[in-house]
Amino acid sequence: MTFAAPWGKSDREFGVRHHLAHHCADVAATFLVMTHLPAIRSRMEKAAGRALTRVEIDRLGVLVFLHDIGKLFPSFQAKAWPSGSWNGELSGHVLEAIDVLVRLDERSVAAALHVHRVQQWQNETGLFDAVLAHHGRPAVDAGDRRAQMRARWRTVGKYDPTQSAIEIGQVMSSWFATAFSETDRQLPSTAEFEHLFAGLTALADWIGSSRPIASYATELNCTF
Repeated sequence: MTFAAPWGKSDREFGVRHHLAHHCADVAATFLVMTHLPAIRSRMEKAAGRALTRVEIDRLGVLVFLHDIGKLFPSFQAKAWPSGSWNGELSGHVLEAIDVLVRLDERSVAAALHVHRVQQWQNETGLFDAVLAHHGRPAVDAGDRRAQMRARWRTVGKYDPTQSAIEIGQVMSSWFATAFSETDRQLPSTAEFEHLFAGLTALADWIGSSRPIASYATELNCTF
């Protein structure tokens, strides 16, 4: 048996799961709160070399939201499914995030997650690379994985990863509407800013993943 909804956090001991969109939102919300702390905002703007606008802060929030998007893969979701639900190899979620956003060649997935818009916010991929380093080390590109990943990206029982991506993309664009407003200003791309952003994302992930702070929601609730 598989679960229809993708999970971002799972506790087998207590049999509870936290919807992936809500885990991503917990971490993004933690990051956004941190950016309002004077000490953190001043360091961000010093590293950026300029002041940051509300739109830019929300766009950084979108990038943080996407930190665990690789968990959409059935080969990751199967870690919390009952035994026998998945017969293939299990996978992580860091390189898989690149697969979801870049390598799958699934137009519906890329469009659902607004990949083109997010790419337009950056001169390079440094900030996305920083987000993927949220476990403390850079993601090492493993080469061409397209065929392997397309084989893993499929409906399994009740779980449809493409439909889940569509639903997550819809709530993301709603929750971060300011980020998707029309402006051509690109996010900072200095090495200092990327390093700081990586550290803030990791810290937000630690805090936002804490059970006393994040109440688990099994199903998607469109409020944020």
